[in-house]
Amino acid sequence: MNNHRFRLGCLVFLSTIGMVGCDSVKAAFDDILSQQEYIGMPKPSEGFAIENCTLTYNGQVLDYSKPIEQWERVLGAARPASPSSKRQVWDEHGLRVSTRNENGAPSSLTFFFYKYMPYSEKDIAAAYGDQSKTLKRHINEAKPKNVFTSSIWFNGAEISAHWDLNKVNGQMAHYNENNKNWLQEAYAPTIFVANKRCNLKNYPDYRNKEMIFRIDVEQHDRSLVQVFTVGLSLEDL
Repeated sequence: MNNHRFRLGCLVFLSTIGMVGCDSVKAAFDDILSQQEYIGMPKPSEGFAIENCTLTYNGQVLDYSKPIEQWERVLGAARPASPSSKRQVWDEHGLRVSTRNENGAPSSLTFFFYKYMPYSEKDIAAAYGDQSKTLKRHINEAKPKNVFTSSIWFNGAEISAHWDLNKVNGQMAHYNENNKNWLQEAYAPTIFVANKRCNLKNYPDYRNKEMIFRIDVEQHDRSLVQVFTVGLSLEDL
C-alpha cells in the first residue's frame, strides 16, 4: 500500500472523527492485514450490503438522494416514529430512518440489534404532567418493535449482533487493500466510526457530504452491537 496515500487518507479520517496518531493507526492496520485468517466475504445477492457509498437491499439500491417513498418501494411501508417526528420506522426489519430537507430524503439509517424500551409503563405513569407522559410514549414508539436479526455485508466484512473489531477490519482489508473504511474507536469507548468520501459523479446530491458508518456497542461487553448507523454526516447520526 502506498504510504503517502495511506497517511493522507488517515489524516482526513482522523480530522473527521477527532482522533490522533496516524502512525499507530497504520501499525494496527498493517498488523490486521498480515493476519491471513481474516478472509473477505464475497458480496451477497440478498440482504443488506454496503460497498463504498452504495447501500442495497436484495440488490436494490437505497439512495440517500431519493425521497423516503423510494425506499418504501424496496423495504415496504414504514410508519412515523411519532406524530411529530421526521423519522420513519420499519418494525419488521428493525430499522429506523431519519429524513432531511423538503424532499424527505433520508439522512441516516439505523439497524437496531437490541430490544429495549427507554420507559416502562411504570415510568410513564410516574411522569409529571400529560406532556411529559406523551413525550415518553413517543420516545418508546420511535424504536422498532422488532430487532434486526440478520447481518450486514460491509465492504467484505460481516457485521452482526456479535462482532469482532479486528475480524471486521481484517475482512475489509483482505477484500480490498485500498479500502479506507476500516472502523476505529472514536470519541467514546463504546463508539466505532468509519467514513467514506463519496464520488460526486455517482452521488451528486451528496455534495459536501461523506458516508459515516457508526457502531454503538454495549458498555460492559464491546463484542455486542447495539446499533449500526449509516448516515451522511456525523450530526445526522
